[in-house]
Amino acid sequence: MRHFLAFLALVSFALAFEDSLASLKLTREKFDSSISYYATRELAETEGGIALPTIGSTARPIFLAMNDSARAAVVKELGLAAKAFLMAPAFETSYNASLKSQHNAVNHGIKVSDSNADLAAAAKSGNAKAIEDSAQAMMRDQYRQMVLGQAKDVPTYSADMLSAMAGSLKDIMESISPTNAAEKAQHAQARTLLAEAAKLAPSNLAAAREKFRAGSLLAVYVEANNGGGAQVDQSKKEQQLNYNKRAFKPNLKRKLLEFVSRAKTVDFKAPTQAKGSNTVFVNPAYEKKTPLWKLLYRLGPGGTSTAAAMAQAWAAEL
Repeated sequence: MRHFLAFLALVSFALAFEDSLASLKLTREKFDSSISYYATRELAETEGGIALPTIGSTARPIFLAMNDSARAAVVKELGLAAKAFLMAPAFETSYNASLKSQHNAVNHGIKVSDSNADLAAAAKSGNAKAIEDSAQAMMRDQYRQMVLGQAKDVPTYSADMLSAMAGSLKDIMESISPTNAAEKAQHAQARTLLAEAAKLAPSNLAAAREKFRAGSLLAVYVEANNGGGAQVDQSKKEQQLNYNKRAFKPNLKRKLLEFVSRAKTVDFKAPTQAKGSNTVFVNPAYEKKTPLWKLLYRLGPGGTSTAAAMAQAWAAEL
């Protein structure tokens, strides 16, 4: 009996969803395509607010012309369908493929730290020691990326260029001073190698380049015999950081909660007035609100509260 009731509920949902699509003159294919496009683009955005969702130029005026209770009913049916679509494994697979091609973001399953995010968190905490440590870590990461990125160009360095770069690296070493005995030993070895490289450059450029390469890696705390591996590791780290910023479920939860927060601020009693061929808010401050805020105002209290409640519950499941 329980399974039969569940089947009836599923059929009821499917019929209601199809009715909602028909009332908006939408096809299932168009709905799925719109949801996929919007979510793939929106969830990958790490900055800025929430962009306006779209159901198409034909469906939008039909939807907004409905009364408040009818809009709320449609919001519920479309919201449930959108949730089912996005939570299916196929969408996350498609989303991750898009991250890889569009944002160089790949989940390698490795633990990495984001020095920029760590510094921002330290600054917010106001802890002077944490701020200093985070700033030092960020500086190390930046210099390490720079040195690893330039490693491929070392075979093209002239004697003069090599000497100049060796001097620059000594300045960098002053900025990222060692914090333990092993790092002190690396820096001592780096100084020796860089000095030898500069001395060798006029007479034996090939040998000087090799010493410079080894010294530059040690200067930023990379083992001299693991330069190639370090570059691979750095590439994977960058991909992992890019992925972590855009990971599907954490970003979906963040966007849902942001939507709920925005929905709570809408003043549905705000008066409007005609201005030429447009309708504007009487309160000038409301005219400066985001497009999403204005859309929720037009959606009405029923539709907006339904959408916010569904978003809140969905976020709690993630």
